Amino acid sequence: MYLSATNPADNKTTDKPYTAEEIEDARILAVPIEEYRSLTSEMKEIIRTSYAMLEFLTVENNQVKVTISKEEAIAKGISAANYDRVLSDLEAANSFAKKAIESGDNSFQFPNIKEAYKCYKQYLAGEITLDEFKNSKIYTN
Repeated sequence: MYLSATNPADNKTTDKPYTAEEIEDARILAVPIEEYRSLTSEMKEIIRTSYAMLEFLTVENNQVKVTISKEEAIAKGISAANYDRVLSDLEAANSFAKKAIESGDNSFQFPNIKEAYKCYKQYLAGEITLDEFKNSKIYTN
């Protein structure tokens, strides 16, 4: 496969073909190959960690809970720093949800995390396309 890409460092178009490793990593990250090279290494790691953590998140009483310890996460290849980042992000999201609900916003809801994880696994297995995954119905009203 031969595609052009924009190098974010110099904002110039390059004609370097995508490697098999880039194509596979873009697939795992669930991003279009055309967007892959524009992601920083940090962004890729955040996306990778987010998908890895989906399996270990639940929603109870409009709050997201982590069901894996830091030690267990590290054993599964999630760095301590990324685990801590997820916890911090979830604390902020949970705080936002609590304030929204307390202020009377009954429309607030977290996505169905179990459904998101299921769809991601289906996507990785080739059972659904990237577009189908990105457009999956993970919000239940």
